Amino acid sequence: MTRRAVVAGLLFLCACSTTEWVREDRNAEETDKDIVDCTRYAQREASNRAAGFYGPTYGPGSYGTQNRMLDEAGLTDFCMHSKGYRRQPKER
Repeated sequence: MTRRAVVAGLLFLCACSTTEWVREDRNAEETDKDIVDCTRYAQREASNRAAGFYGPTYGPGSYGTQNRMLDEAGLTDFCMHSKGYRRQPKER
């Protein structure tokens, strides 16, 4: 996936979201970079799971059948939390 597609996807998700990632010692540019890094990490991990690297995870008949998009979102959240971010409501 190209960087442009990742950024477009993130912008779409951010437009629909009512919360944002915050960390007091990071500016908006650094936060955006961390979001992109975590999204890439999540996509890579979900691809490894889908390819059977960790055993069957997705699809009918597999243990713990999961929705890949939800899995990626959870992995992204885990990554952002591990970097010290928290979600807070967007200020309008």
